[in-house]
Amino acid sequence: MRWRTERIFDFATYIGIAITFSAGLVWFASASGPNGADQFGRWGGLVINTAILFGYIIKESRPHWHIGSFWMLTIVMFSAHVVVFTAILLHIQEWKVLWFLVMYPIEIPLFGLLLDRIIATRPRKGGM
Repeated sequence: MRWRTERIFDFATYIGIAITFSAGLVWFASASGPNGADQFGRWGGLVINTAILFGYIIKESRPHWHIGSFWMLTIVMFSAHVVVFTAILLHIQEWKVLWFLVMYPIEIPLFGLLLDRIIATRPRKGGM
């Protein structure tokens, strides 16, 4: 029974990825024009690098999936990430896709530090 649940989850994930990719293509087609490639580099780069970053964080944090505060931290970090990069992309004239790589060495250790704090302050089961 468990393998069926995992298969359904995998299938739903693949459908979500396909929908996201398709929506990105539609958006790119509508945004194309004289600046279409630049817009795709900005926003497409943000989407792709955010998916890689948070996909890695979630995959590597599998032992913590059962902890509700892990998911709350992930949502807070994701929201802060999107807000900060949206503000940056809206106010900077020139942006190279490669510059997104700066977020990895900053956000991954920050997430790990915050996660360690949450795990350390979490009450232990069994009364100890």
